[in-house]
Amino acid sequence: MLLPQPVVLNLLVLPLVHCRDAYRSGSTGSGLFILGLPSQDASLTLFTGFCEMDTADDQWLVFQRRMDGSVDFYRGWQSYAQGFGDLQAEFWLGNEMLHALTASGFTVLRVDMADFDDVTAYAEYQRFTVGDADDNYIMLCSDYSGTAGDSLAFSNGAQFTTFDADHDILYSANCAVRHHGAFWHVSCFQASPNGLYLGGEYSGDIRGVIWMGFKGSQYSLKSIQMKLRKN
Repeated sequence: MLLPQPVVLNLLVLPLVHCRDAYRSGSTGSGLFILGLPSQDASLTLFTGFCEMDTADDQWLVFQRRMDGSVDFYRGWQSYAQGFGDLQAEFWLGNEMLHALTASGFTVLRVDMADFDDVTAYAEYQRFTVGDADDNYIMLCSDYSGTAGDSLAFSNGAQFTTFDADHDILYSANCAVRHHGAFWHVSCFQASPNGLYLGGEYSGDIRGVIWMGFKGSQYSLKSIQMKLRKN
């Protein structure tokens, strides 16, 4: 699970099903909120999430963030399944949560990124889903728009791979080991947001925080965020 953090939560009248509810309740600033994930029996599973309130005139639940290299993202299957990091800094919300969220209708994905000259770009997908653990958290995405390039399309239909759970189709190696980053790898990727934080241009093995359509394979991004909203 994500490490507990000494933070003050935005406590509103529950249930807040998603970030739009918080915004409509008068909380227009981005930050941590207690949200409820609907279950099949109509109950709510409460969790803490980071809501971004001011991107593309909508409200988004952030599930991945890189910004300074403060958190080690080279982790195993269970860490990525359950989530890790600091919700106010760098983190991965967890593949179990991603499956539950996308199964509940959080199927629009936006990826915002910046280089070290503060040039920004984004990629948005109108359809994004993550399967369950039995399917190795298989990812489907479609209907791209944006300025960053459609680098996630290469991973469409891929299962999740970590250094200790190889589900890519590269027979000679594990993509997460070769490129030092867990993700939905095929053979291997055009996007690797969980790679090493290398601080811009680098040479040698491809191991950075990468979105090839934006800055190519030899540039490690300054920041990247992946976030969800409902249609």
